[in-house]
Amino acid sequence: MIQASVGRAGRNLPSDVRVIQQLLNKIEIPNCEKLVVDGMAGVKTGYRIEAFQKMINMRPADGRIDPNGATLKSLLGRAGTTNSLPAKTKLTNPQNLETDGVTVRFNSALSSEKTSVVSSKTIDVIKQAFTAAGVNYAVITDTIRMPEQQAKHVYNAAVDSGKAQYSAARKHGVNDEIHKMIKAGQSRAAIEAMIVKKIEELAKVGIRMSKHCVPLSVYKELNVVDIGVNSTKAACGAAKATFKPAAITKELWHLKENGVIANFIDETGMAGSSANNGAWHIEIKQ
Repeated sequence: MIQASVGRAGRNLPSDVRVIQQLLNKIEIPNCEKLVVDGMAGVKTGYRIEAFQKMINMRPADGRIDPNGATLKSLLGRAGTTNSLPAKTKLTNPQNLETDGVTVRFNSALSSEKTSVVSSKTIDVIKQAFTAAGVNYAVITDTIRMPEQQAKHVYNAAVDSGKAQYSAARKHGVNDEIHKMIKAGQSRAAIEAMIVKKIEELAKVGIRMSKHCVPLSVYKELNVVDIGVNSTKAACGAAKATFKPAAITKELWHLKENGVIANFIDETGMAGSSANNGAWHIEIKQ
């Protein structure tokens, strides 16, 4: 019925939250308004769960519903429902995931190793933001990075004054070494090899050059993805669909403020953004 806990201190997968919100809205609970079915477990959702638990004399009334728990069983019985949740989306090297009117694509340049590690929860959160923004297409342009891939990003950021530099590269002298090697006429390959070595050395003492560049076990706990501005705009244009970047940014901030997204960095280069990397950077706990 639901995959994980919903409510206070719950895991709150957006698809699970929508199911619980729909079920709660089918029941008359004293002194409670109907919920907006938005997939976000905010204060009102937690309060309504608690109020339902008190109504059925559930102890403790903790504002949380667990899979196969007593609260869920009672809620299903009162709502007269036995099945409300669609099957979980499978992400086996996905390139084009379309549900709920929003298509989430991966940039064609990404390998299967970089696409298969993105969870269904992450895709669900992206769909939630883009649905609320009224945009039908999202294109993921980056996910996990190997040190060799990260080295290219560090190099580009160091030599391009229009891009935000990596703080770890600046703080630990990597950028200075890059410019020193460039001045000495060394090749880009040699410089990137130096960067890879520094990335690996820093990782050994717990310093990450980027949250993209982590071991697979870490990435599975915190999915980090970039949604490309130009790629998303092109996908919308090809389908003659509306592209509303400001609305996308607004909805991503909204999900961040509500705890659905662990971290959001506006790197679009548009007004109010913190960097010009042409992407919306989001981090989602699994």
